[in-house]
Amino acid sequence: MDKVLKYSDKVVTGDLLRFDKRTDFAKVDKSKITYKVDTGLSNLKRNQTTNPSSVFAKNGNKSKVNDYKTDAPELTDDK
Repeated sequence: MDKVLKYSDKVVTGDLLRFDKRTDFAKVDKSKITYKVDTGLSNLKRNQTTNPSSVFAKNGNKSKVNDYKTDAPELTDDK
């Protein structure tokens, strides 16, 4: 069973695109990819300062909450 799980892990975490022989894919430098939370958050923060993409930022740092109407009971003040 351990051997089967090792093979399964290799398939799930392996580079499956290595089998695709199409030429329209650009090669990716795997050393530049990271899934670390700290790195991701710092990259997001840096990108949001140079190219803000949130609704809030695109609306001149003004909230759009009052523009939306909902009847969701969890969002009412009647508790």
